[in-house]
Amino acid sequence: MNQQKQQKMYSQNVNKTLQNFLVRLKNHHQDINNQPYDSQFSIKPNSLIAVQADWQFSTNWAATAQVIAHSNNNKNSGIEWLYLSYQPRTTTQFKFGRLRTPFFAYSEVIDVGYAYHWLRPPDEVYASYLFNNYDGINVVQSFENQYLTGSVEAYLGEFSGVVSQDGRESDIDVSFLMGFSTQLNFDSLTLRAAFNRGDLAKSQPLFQASFAQLRALFETQQLGSLIDAVELKGIFTFSQLGFSYDNFDYFFKGELTVFDHDYILIPRTTSFYLSSGYQYQDFLFHLTYASRNDRLDIMHNIVEPTAEFALLHSVYQDLTASRIIGDQRSFTGGIRWDYTQNIALKSDLTKTYYGDEVSHSHTENLSFLIGVEWIF
Repeated sequence: MNQQKQQKMYSQNVNKTLQNFLVRLKNHHQDINNQPYDSQFSIKPNSLIAVQADWQFSTNWAATAQVIAHSNNNKNSGIEWLYLSYQPRTTTQFKFGRLRTPFFAYSEVIDVGYAYHWLRPPDEVYASYLFNNYDGINVVQSFENQYLTGSVEAYLGEFSGVVSQDGRESDIDVSFLMGFSTQLNFDSLTLRAAFNRGDLAKSQPLFQASFAQLRALFETQQLGSLIDAVELKGIFTFSQLGFSYDNFDYFFKGELTVFDHDYILIPRTTSFYLSSGYQYQDFLFHLTYASRNDRLDIMHNIVEPTAEFALLHSVYQDLTASRIIGDQRSFTGGIRWDYTQNIALKSDLTKTYYGDEVSHSHTENLSFLIGVEWIF
């Protein structure tokens, strides 16, 4: 009798845990696409202040630290850069510590809006699920000849922290991260290519019960392999190609990125943007087209929808339904006015169109942003 009572209590606890998981999953799924902007005036979504300090210890050794404070509570404030650099000769430099991850053409200056023409780079390409920094080492070798100048960068490191993808925050642990990039400059033309590879050891969504607990429940019915299949673990790659032609009167720029992996819960992504601009005295007028295309693998629910497995079947079905397709494209027109040598005033008007499968309550969005970039 006691054994039957214990079994009944255990079943009730399992059902309660699974039901709580479903409620939290569904509630979060309803709110994942809330945008940081609305019709009200606010400085919070992208405002920040940063201070950087550099110390030159000797001819070869230096240290750099950068601290950032964001007005947006959803963005992490704190130390962005903290590294030692060693330059044995003018063409070679080593860095050790917390460094910027070289995913994009603007990775080094992603928080220095004065360095680019938009108020913020296109969301379709500069995705929030890619972390801005890592802890490790990198080496940059530069070169030049009568035809071109350029550099090759290689790095090794790791990352641990919180990232956001389509409004969903996850605590991730990349145990091994490596990559390289090369940049070639031919007068007004710049070409860049990069390849990055990481081993994702852990990814724990912050909005739901732990996968360890969920696996334990599935394993009671010998279905633990299903949870193994949907955990975000394993190898990912991120590749980038970019170009820029800038003769100071006008420019053409673009980047193509490919995010590839074997994680069944999130999509593989191909993104690009093309941007052009014309400089008239202190005013820069620019146009940008950007696109993001996602691909999801098929998830087959092999849990039988019988009375015994009904709740487990529902959990797996909701995991499948909670996946997000982030297809979108946007058109941006903007003006930059260089008021002084260190102050730029900007305004961007962006029209965004979302794909049919995107879980937005709307199919398009119009945003108008104004801002001031100041370096001191």
